[in-house]
Amino acid sequence: LGSTTHRLIHNPNSKTMETFNFILDLLLFILIVAEIMYLLMYSLPLPQSIKQSLIKRLNSSKILRLFHKPHMNGPFLILMTALFFYSFYSLYLSPLSSTLDSSALLSYQRRLYLCFFIFVLKLSINRFHFLVKNAPQLYLDLESSAMHHQQLHNILSFTPPSMAILRSTLSLYHWLAHPKILGLENIPKNNPRILFVGNHALMGLEIPVLIYTLYAKCGLYPRVLGDHQHFILPIWAGVLSSLGVVDGTRELCTALMKKGDPILVYPGGAREVFKKTNDEKYSLKWENRTGFARMAIKHGYSIVTVSAVGTEDMIDVSYDIPIGWFFGRKALSAPVPKPKIGKLQRVYFKFGNEIKIKKEWEGKWEDGNVLREVRDEAKRELEAGIKELRKVQETDPE
Repeated sequence: LGSTTHRLIHNPNSKTMETFNFILDLLLFILIVAEIMYLLMYSLPLPQSIKQSLIKRLNSSKILRLFHKPHMNGPFLILMTALFFYSFYSLYLSPLSSTLDSSALLSYQRRLYLCFFIFVLKLSINRFHFLVKNAPQLYLDLESSAMHHQQLHNILSFTPPSMAILRSTLSLYHWLAHPKILGLENIPKNNPRILFVGNHALMGLEIPVLIYTLYAKCGLYPRVLGDHQHFILPIWAGVLSSLGVVDGTRELCTALMKKGDPILVYPGGAREVFKKTNDEKYSLKWENRTGFARMAIKHGYSIVTVSAVGTEDMIDVSYDIPIGWFFGRKALSAPVPKPKIGKLQRVYFKFGNEIKIKKEWEGKWEDGNVLREVRDEAKRELEAGIKELRKVQETDPE
């Protein structure tokens, strides 16, 4: 064995040596991919319930248990150390190191760096694995708390894009929608503490035009409270967050209201965005939701409804794809849109009369009767706006 090793080291360009080095490179590649995949599986930004189930499955995996057992650390670290010194010797100390061609030199250098990287990565992952194996709930709580603090910081430090950027981004969309706005005079002046309550049109296509209109006409950039399901998908969640959209939890809404930001909420949520084939156009899907009324009363926000009409006259729903099984909502389905060719419609908005928090409502954000009264008043105002816009739409020559 000693003489064979001696011949291999002193004949670095032989076929046997090339095969040996290839096997070593393949081994290192598999090790580093395995370690990185291990970290990625535990670090996926998933809801806590899903992640809890994933960690349970990973912790019960026989392969992971074997790979990260304490008695495996010694052989693994000895192997990495041996490979490191072998690469170091071949690259710098071997009498024939000067005869290595450029590709062989790069191969030894790469292996040297990979050995060191895997060595350090393994030591770090061992401590990480110890935590998630023995205290998975503690790990989830720590991650959730850290993510929450970071999310809250990003939300409160958000700065709206300049009007020039918004105009350049949405100018074509705005031109196509050619919006007609009614009721701008109903928006309180010099008071950004407004909760805009709207009806979601199919696919939510009206939102960019509405934000652009409020920013251009009133200088208000509303923070949109989005459905929780938007924030399951990391890339999409990042896009929404960059535009100022916030996961519509009570805690985050409270933080925005304490700051005094204008807020836009759609009580119908995903159910209104994903209308079904048998749903009436511009119908509200609020069910028994009163959360927006609770927050308005608690933080002294005026409610201004914003009715939207136009987009649902351009698109039909041809088929419903069940997606509730994924989001835990049995009735939820995704519409397959069918654009109406040649039916490009103008988009209409109507801002309703300001609903101020009456004295008899103050401090009663836990009173169900008061919450329903506020919700129903906002719903009546919103539906009246939709009805008025449908009439305007019928008589509008454009």
